[in-house]
Parts: sequence; structure tokens; C-alpha cells
Amino acid sequence: MGKLDFQDRNLGQRVRRSFKPVHTGAIFGMPSKIIALIVCVLGVTFPITGVILWLNRLQKEKKKKQKHLAAAS
Repeated sequence: MGKLDFQDRNLGQRVRRSFKPVHTGAIFGMPSKIIALIVCVLGVTFPITGVILWLNRLQKEKKKKQKHLAAAS
């Protein structure tokens, strides 16, 4: 069984073969590597900033509740 050229493969094989270059940003050289880096950094920061925003919201709700209880007393 010899090696097939990219254009001689069926669609499924071509798609599977292009996963790694697209995933690593190697498909279009340096510009796609920079885009891949930015996307990876954003993918890491979104969960972190989401948790920070959620914790801040919880603290604000707690302070608001305490203020409301103090005013009612």
C-alpha cells in the first residue's frame, strides 16, 4: 500500500489530515500561528475572568443584602 497524494484521498481523509495543521496554526504560516496563539490565550482567560466576575457579583449581592438588613433594623 503506497502513499496517496493529498488530492487522491477521499474527503474524509483530507479533512482528518488537515486537522493538525489547522489546530496548530501551521496551515498559513506565521499569520495563522499568531491567530492560533491569540485564540488560545483568549480560551484560557475567558473562564478565569468569568469566575472573577461571578465572585464580584456575589460579593456585591452580599453587601447589598447586608445594607438592606441594616436599614430595616
